[in-house]
Amino acid sequence: MTQILDLSTSHPLVSSQPALTNVLLIEGNTPMRLDFEMALRKHLPNTLFNRLFAHQYLLNLTEIPWQGYDLIIIAYPFNVTQLTPLLNAIRQSKSAALVVVYTNTADEGRQLLQQGANSYQLFNETASSLTAKLDKLLEIKRATQQYPIQLKHWHLQELIHHSENALIYAVEDDQGKAAILKRFKLNMAKLSPALIDEFMQDVNTLQDLDQYGLVKIYETGIDHNSLYFVMEYIEGQTLKYWLEHSKISLEQRLDWFRQITEALKHIHNADLLHRDLKAANVFVRPDNSVVLLDFGMETQLLIKAGFLREDEIYCTPHYISPERILGENATVSSDLYALGVILYELLVGHRPFEANSLTEILKKHALSPIPSLPKPLAAFQPLLAGLLAKFPEDRLQSCEEVQQLLQRLP
Repeated sequence: MTQILDLSTSHPLVSSQPALTNVLLIEGNTPMRLDFEMALRKHLPNTLFNRLFAHQYLLNLTEIPWQGYDLIIIAYPFNVTQLTPLLNAIRQSKSAALVVVYTNTADEGRQLLQQGANSYQLFNETASSLTAKLDKLLEIKRATQQYPIQLKHWHLQELIHHSENALIYAVEDDQGKAAILKRFKLNMAKLSPALIDEFMQDVNTLQDLDQYGLVKIYETGIDHNSLYFVMEYIEGQTLKYWLEHSKISLEQRLDWFRQITEALKHIHNADLLHRDLKAANVFVRPDNSVVLLDFGMETQLLIKAGFLREDEIYCTPHYISPERILGENATVSSDLYALGVILYELLVGHRPFEANSLTEILKKHALSPIPSLPKPLAAFQPLLAGLLAKFPEDRLQSCEEVQQLLQRLP
């Protein structure tokens, strides 16, 4: 029996939130700003706060019990040269403490991340930004305890999504360039070198496309026996967001559809598939150009590795083609069916098949007739029918055919 795995939901981490029970404040002769300390004490009401003044720390770094602290905040304006031995001493002690360093500039802060700090706080930032930063650090610590990841030149900023098979982080490099890190849960040590090579060839093909409508992949590799991608950070909002929150002209919606089709064409022409095309995986930049995100290339790897069963279909139910429901493999045609769902969303404002349960959604994809468009949009009905046909052989066969039909429309 085929099992559909819903990709539209997040999955909570299993372990409990790490506690900050013992905090060390390293200060100068003048104590930490009162508003910062008050915010910390309010945010961490059950925490023991300890103080260490700069002249004390300079005595002997090795005698300080770094391992006894969960959080170390260095609130004294040391320069990078002065802080380096301090950060080295903390890490060499095998302390698991989170380390936040106050600095005057972001450039100094990024240098300190390379030296072992977890985060930095500018002296002119607000107290609320510090507590928000601590929450993000705790979430990252909780995630990396279960699924370790540590890259030399990329620094974790925030855990932004946690799915069935991967974690997504906002990261920055040593120069402050923002990017997105996708860390898979699959243990690559269990895979054959041939299988890994086959998968990496697909990744390299995608990297070489260099198409404006496709997210750029900066780096791929294996860390802690797990595959990771570092990808371009895209400014803007998802197509799903725009459809739900704004009234967009038909002209703009059609322009977005043309761009999505063009990007998908480049994927297919490279003998790749998207496998999870949906409005939430289409990002709209501030200049109204679109980018396709979150390719499902890893699905076949997960199946071959035993992370997914052959009868499990990993997708978003609202965009699944009828043949995929029956257990057939993803194809160009199933990508085109998902493109048809997006076309309907762009034209009408909602998906063609909606229901309150997974079973009902799948039944509608398999059996319900293709919805008729409103009269003002009737000219698009043949295109919609060519994409949402129940049988793959009845559908349009390529993105080029979709583009040809679009050109004939008034």
